[in-house]
Amino acid sequence: MNTVLQRELEQLQRATSLLLSCTDFDFSTWEAYGVEREAIFVRIQSLPRPAEGEECEAVAALLRDILAQDAVLIQKAQARLASLQGELAAVATSRRALKGYAVLPPTVLFQHDV
Repeated sequence: MNTVLQRELEQLQRATSLLLSCTDFDFSTWEAYGVEREAIFVRIQSLPRPAEGEECEAVAALLRDILAQDAVLIQKAQARLASLQGELAAVATSRRALKGYAVLPPTVLFQHDV
C-alpha cells in the first residue's frame, strides 16, 4: 500500500538523493531543494498519520533513510562552509596587505634603481 504520505516521503528522498549526487555546490540548486523540501513538509502536515502495521513500518524506514541523507547533507554543507571561511580569511589577509600599499607614497612604489 503506497499512501500519500509515503509518496511525499519518497519524493523527498529522491530530491535529496539528487542533491547529494551533485558534484559541485551550486547555491541555486540547494535553494531550489530547500523550497521543494519545505513544500513537501507543508503538505505532510495535513496528512493523517499511519496506523500501526506495514504502512507505519514503511514510513519509519523512509524517515530513517531521509535522516541518514540529511546527515550527509549537513556534512557536505559544513565542508562547503569551512571552505568559504578559508576563502574569506584569505581575502581579509589580501585586503590588509593591499591597505599597507595604499598608505605608501607613489614614489616608494615606483622607484627604480638606475
